[in-house]
Amino acid sequence: MASGILALGLIYFLAHGFTAMFARTRVPDVLFLIALGLLFGPVFHLISPADFGKIGPVMTTLALLVILFDSGTRLRLPDLAASFRDTLALGVSSFVVTAVLAAGLAKALGWLDWLPALMLGTAVAGSSAAVVVPLVYQLKVGEPASTTLITESALTDVLCIVGLFAIMQAFGQGVVDPGRVLGALLAALLLASAIGVLGAIGWLTLLSAVRRYPNSLSTTLGFALVLYGVAEILGYSGPIAVLAFGIALANQKELRITRLAFVHGRETDITEHERAFHAELVFIFKIFFFVYLGLSITFAPLLLGLAALITLAAYLGRLLLTRALLSRIAAWPDAAVVSFMVPKGLAAAVIAGIPLAAGVPGGETIRDTVYQVVLLSILLTAALVPATERTRLRNAYQWFFRGFRPSGAAQPAEPPATLA
Repeated sequence: MASGILALGLIYFLAHGFTAMFARTRVPDVLFLIALGLLFGPVFHLISPADFGKIGPVMTTLALLVILFDSGTRLRLPDLAASFRDTLALGVSSFVVTAVLAAGLAKALGWLDWLPALMLGTAVAGSSAAVVVPLVYQLKVGEPASTTLITESALTDVLCIVGLFAIMQAFGQGVVDPGRVLGALLAALLLASAIGVLGAIGWLTLLSAVRRYPNSLSTTLGFALVLYGVAEILGYSGPIAVLAFGIALANQKELRITRLAFVHGRETDITEHERAFHAELVFIFKIFFFVYLGLSITFAPLLLGLAALITLAAYLGRLLLTRALLSRIAAWPDAAVVSFMVPKGLAAAVIAGIPLAAGVPGGETIRDTVYQVVLLSILLTAALVPATERTRLRNAYQWFFRGFRPSGAAQPAEPPATLA
């Protein structure tokens, strides 16, 4: 017990040091946290995910929700409207291209049949909000690229989960029904968003009264967790509900929530004390999330080549899609970040084990390959962050993204796109 507490304390202070190192070296702190997890787990076998019991998955889910809620409260509707086209076009196309490339490689190399290969492709096709959001803020990515990356990461998490279960259902029934897949996806997104917005309306009617009591800094976040549970019990996306809740709270006037008779006069903005508290929680949960991710990764040397090919294909496809689809009002350095900001995370690692648990042939191959793609994708993203600031690669990115707004130039004024 004493050694475990000592390790936790040391990791906390090391995490502060890693954050300071990022400012100097531009190497993301998440990479060092994952490395700690790898050293404690797969390398020296000091700790295993099983040592955390049920609290491990619970804490990782909490980490994701805290990060999504905090990022939602920082998003403004004009920015969301301006990035809406990019989020859909780039996010969905990147998801589909990555899934197809990964499935095609697994099938062509003889590792999996088509439907299990598609399960693998779907699991690694998204980007991890818990990895993307901290990096977006650390790198100070400008608009509309930053909002595009944040909302895309939340969207593709849903696509991964819904897509994987839809393919597994098709595997069990021997038939693929695209209509049912699309219907399930729209229901998961729209109804989860509705739960988040309705939850914000209800919470605003209570918040003024709640703040009269002591120790109320965490109550808004606590209510976000309630909404997550409600959404998940109803069969919708809890993370999307939490993100929508945060966005609605931050944009209550823009959404005209304050005009509702039972809300008018009770509208309350998130205070700076609450934002500071949420930021501290994000930092703490981020530490646990990435160390636990490092502990959870399983190495399978025979599949390392397949995982490397999938990772490289996904990033090459993303680079070309960013050049073709991202709005030209983005600055070229931000476009460069968008082109490689597709690391996989714990969501992919968690759903990777579902086909194996369901008895799908090749389930172990799917799980081990996904684990390695998670690690390689985070390593590649982390390597590209400082590399793109060096002269040769920076010049190459500047040439490739010619036509985008120059670095440091003012963003041209243009009316935001409508959400319709």
